[in-house]
Amino acid sequence: MDDNCATSGCHDASTKQSGYDFSSYAATKAGITKGLCCIKEDGCVLMPPSGKLADSLITVISDWSAGGQCE
Repeated sequence: MDDNCATSGCHDASTKQSGYDFSSYAATKAGITKGLCCIKEDGCVLMPPSGKLADSLITVISDWSAGGQCE
């Protein structure tokens, strides 16, 4: 998340683009459901704008979310 989402001007604690802050565990936990939609190109604008994340990274994030860490 630090390398691809919580960068300056995007979803960092200061900018919170579209209301999402992925700069900490708690903030990521709060917004991961919508974040997954966007990194999977599932009905919203692809994130990050620089291009789709590696499938392996998307799997890690999805598995983390499915593991109940986001409820």
